[in-house]
Amino acid sequence: MKMEAIGLDTIQKPGNGDIGVIASAYIKYRDNISAMMAQMHQLKEVELPKYDLDDSTLCFVHQCIELERMTLLQARSIACKWLDDILAAELVCRKILDTVGKNHELYKQYLDISLEWIKANPTGDTPNPASQILEQIHANLQHATRPGLHK
Repeated sequence: MKMEAIGLDTIQKPGNGDIGVIASAYIKYRDNISAMMAQMHQLKEVELPKYDLDDSTLCFVHQCIELERMTLLQARSIACKWLDDILAAELVCRKILDTVGKNHELYKQYLDISLEWIKANPTGDTPNPASQILEQIHANLQHATRPGLHK
């Protein structure tokens, strides 16, 4: 029975990769751990009984397999947590990028209106009609970066 090596070799170096590549690597890592756990179960339940082992040896091997299974279970749990964190970060980044794109358009409107207002009111005696656009930009950024909205 062949046990596959577990590795994160598909993850690119920071700055070179895409969040999808990283998430895919963690999914592969998690799936490899699950496959190894299934192989251990197969070894314990199907393969070992084929051998004529005394009770103490069989008990020892079962304990070793159980210890390794628990270690893999913990590793899989950690990988799943990391994956959740990566995907949550991706969601936050996508929302912020979307907001930045919308705010860029709003900011162009703000500049156009403000330039016209400054030409018409060089002393600034009247309120800038574009002030509401600037308030909307600030509100968009606060909403995009508010904790808890990305779950």
